[in-house]
Amino acid sequence: MTERLASSGDGRPITALDDGRGPNLLVVHPGGGDAATWDGITRQLTDDFRVVRINRRDYGPGADIALPHSMAVEAADIVAVAGLLKPPVLLVGHSSGAVAAMEAALLAPSAFAGLFLHEPPMPTRESVAGVAGVRARAALDADDPVEAVRIHRRDIVRMPAGTADAMSADQRVRAALSTHAEALIAQPGRPMRSQH
Repeated sequence: MTERLASSGDGRPITALDDGRGPNLLVVHPGGGDAATWDGITRQLTDDFRVVRINRRDYGPGADIALPHSMAVEAADIVAVAGLLKPPVLLVGHSSGAVAAMEAALLAPSAFAGLFLHEPPMPTRESVAGVAGVRARAALDADDPVEAVRIHRRDIVRMPAGTADAMSADQRVRAALSTHAEALIAQPGRPMRSQH
């Protein structure tokens, strides 16, 4: 595995993990994790594909959340990483990473040969988070990232309540979720082109 470095439009360095050989797959991971979220899947793909996994700026190593932050910024980051790759590039997005991937494809359609989108949350009339987003933000503002993420998982993602509660009770999961809580909770309110 090699780490690639691109410079975004605002001059911020954007890193990506590069594995395998073959046609290019540029992967945009979901919220609540980083490029390592796709480690298991990447191992299954690298015999046939070159898998490049971007570290989204709010989630990657040394993440420094600079709010307000929009999908337009993430789209520019994705296009910058795609610029490091020889075409064709298939863009793969997972959850909120799928939304960022769609924004990147709109920003630079000629940069991508196609899109593969897994579970993109697509609001049509209101924020994906709705009232639950307000409650999650309040929990985060009250310095309770575990409760904020529990609300996110249970009431926004609609994970079964028992599963969301069990995840919140596990110390290792609590630590992992708390690390990304600020970015995860900020995410549902991010403006997307489809809502303008």
